[in-house]
Amino acid sequence: MRCDPCVLRFDEGMSLPLEQLGERLAPCESCDVVKRSPEVRHLLERHNELSRALRKAEQQARRWENRYRELEEATQEQDARIGTLERIQETGMSELEAELRTKIALIEEQRRAIHLLSVPLLHVGPRALAIPLIGVLDDERAARLTERLLQAICEKAIRFTVVDLTGVESLDERTACHLGQLFQAVRLLGGAVVITGVQGDVARAMIREGIDLTGVRIERHLRDALRWCQQKEREGSSR
Repeated sequence: MRCDPCVLRFDEGMSLPLEQLGERLAPCESCDVVKRSPEVRHLLERHNELSRALRKAEQQARRWENRYRELEEATQEQDARIGTLERIQETGMSELEAELRTKIALIEEQRRAIHLLSVPLLHVGPRALAIPLIGVLDDERAARLTERLLQAICEKAIRFTVVDLTGVESLDERTACHLGQLFQAVRLLGGAVVITGVQGDVARAMIREGIDLTGVRIERHLRDALRWCQQKEREGSSR
């Protein structure tokens, strides 16, 4: 068999691309030149092996390229889902924060209302206030009570402050200290302090803690304190 021209004998084969060279060499296995030359046959077989390896590598490369494209598309889809979830989460967090702020504001409002109820100032006369204390008078409660009481004394010219201790079963050191400071603040503003409902344990605690009761009027019942305030008010008006 003769090829015209023969790529094994002419320089033309050296300039051919590998694909075209493989196609031109495909029928060369039955060529007389190949049969007579073991070296040429070996080279041709080697070339065919390389061609097959190259085609296999190209097929593998295309598979990897397709796989890469699939992964890239999957990644883009996943990114889109993550973006959607993040937007949903941000919206949910904004709504949750708004709801939380509303609840905090409501709790704070209820807390203020509870504090006002825990330190009530009752008007029992034109210039008289009654403060019924129940339970322990802690720092915050005492500060709020003192602030409201002094403000009321200054704004409404309160003359008599009746502190009813009927609801206080015991008196610790801090509560006694708060009461002493409260009495002193009222007297500094020119007001009169009347305490009522003192029980045995509370009386002993007052003595033990050394509360200054100078100028403080002590009555057994609230009605007695109110009667005394009315009497003093009439005496002041008759002058």
